[in-house]
Amino acid sequence: MIAYIELYKDGELRQLAAEINDNGAYIDEVKKKFNAGDGNWVWSTQTADEKISDVILEYKIIKESNKSLSSCATLQDTISEWNRRTNNIKMPCEVVAKQVGDLGLFLWELSSIKRNNAIAEQNKQKFYDLLLTQRENFDAFYKDQVPYFKADANSLLSDLSDSEIAEIYNSLPAGQFTKGKTEYYNFVQGKIDEYILSQWKKKMQALWLEKTGTKDPVEWSEKYNTPILCMVSEEQRPIARRIFDIIKSSNPSEDDAKAAIEFMNGADFYDRLSDSSERDRLFMELIVGTNSVLLTDVNDIRSKLRAKLLQESPYYWFGSSEVQKYLKSMVDKEYKLRGSEMASQIIDRMDTAQLREYLKRRIDEDAEFGIQILKGEDGK
Repeated sequence: MIAYIELYKDGELRQLAAEINDNGAYIDEVKKKFNAGDGNWVWSTQTADEKISDVILEYKIIKESNKSLSSCATLQDTISEWNRRTNNIKMPCEVVAKQVGDLGLFLWELSSIKRNNAIAEQNKQKFYDLLLTQRENFDAFYKDQVPYFKADANSLLSDLSDSEIAEIYNSLPAGQFTKGKTEYYNFVQGKIDEYILSQWKKKMQALWLEKTGTKDPVEWSEKYNTPILCMVSEEQRPIARRIFDIIKSSNPSEDDAKAAIEFMNGADFYDRLSDSSERDRLFMELIVGTNSVLLTDVNDIRSKLRAKLLQESPYYWFGSSEVQKYLKSMVDKEYKLRGSEMASQIIDRMDTAQLREYLKRRIDEDAEFGIQILKGEDGK
């Protein structure tokens, strides 16, 4: 048998085997072609010729395929490489084949190979013939698929630039080659919608970064330990709160992103954001409030709030009951340490008329204080 193989067609199989570096496996490949009942090598010349020719054809397929694929030494490895290649075509075969002329016939063969992970015996010669004529055309198509995607999905891609279309195509997952076109078009439409939405989100985020130097209102608040809502005028605060929620959202709608961009382009608080004295003033006014009589070190207050409220970002300090509760505990401590003595010293410095005027004003403004005066009068 070995000697016959060496002589058949002037040793064509041995030569092909050397060219694909199969390490002598061609002998076993021929043996596999015979039925188990032929184990004693009782065969006719015609049968042997057919089996050897079958292996020659397979080796020709391997050799020609290796010009485009990673080098293979077996037909199954070649099939796997073609499947890997077509897996990276992000369009269904039926979508591409109608655009590429004669290459379409080769693509249909590749589609069949992909679905079956094999080349049908009756199709091997056809596949090889197409491989000879269409391999280079396939390589050219494979390296530049986007124009075919653009031409086919043009109605879905209106108003998008060539670079955006390429970005969408490149973002599509592998494995589209054997899909049906209806399923594919629905999938692509969803990806286009996601892309357009992400572009609005990117524009919104880029504008915020340009204006503030931070990725979102939460980061700005954490960077300066100041709720950004402090920096917005009272009348603008309700809409600013809504816009800030959009900017920090992970998935804003297109309309919301557009609204945020419009708001940012018309906002007038950027100078205040970059002014440290304004940040300190508004923090003391709107967060510390009347507690600032005893709590005077703005950075010390910020540091203590950050240390105490580890789970609450400074973005949420505006209107926070936890913040006010902690500020009250801080001011109570300061009052015990020095505030009470300071108040007593002020009282001591008042003359009788000033003291009476102060007490009357307190009675007018503070019902609880007035009640305590009445209790004292009654001796209770």
